[in-house]
Amino acid sequence: MRNPAPAKRKRCAHYAFAKDPNDDFIKLMSGSVSVMLPVNPPSGAVHASKQFDVLHSWSNKELAFSVMPAGSGLPSQWLPEHVNVGTVYAVGRHPSDPGNPLAEIDCVHTASASGVSVKSKVKWLGPVTISTGYDMMFPVAAAPRL
Repeated sequence: MRNPAPAKRKRCAHYAFAKDPNDDFIKLMSGSVSVMLPVNPPSGAVHASKQFDVLHSWSNKELAFSVMPAGSGLPSQWLPEHVNVGTVYAVGRHPSDPGNPLAEIDCVHTASASGVSVKSKVKWLGPVTISTGYDMMFPVAAAPRL
């Protein structure tokens, strides 16, 4: 079967997702840009030659909030984890109060030829205090001029 990828120096993006080992959240681990180069022209085989990384390998997450149950006096914890403390399983929970879920986090990742789409929704299950947070943090590596 012929390789359906184009054989004429076409650029393509590669993304890698992985399950966080500390909880059930999915992390965007890396992204890079490659050029498809013909390897064996009669067969149509190609090789992806990586040109540069698009993302740094840290803090590639759709969202994160540092939260605590409102009025609890507990220290803030990141949902999802940032310091190897699992906080997001079937529902987001504070490690010091795991019996009282804080949030439902629903993320849908779609990867296609036109790029990557991330749709996230957070439903708070009770009163929380958010000390800080961010949405769509993708530390981008400076691309070399081509």
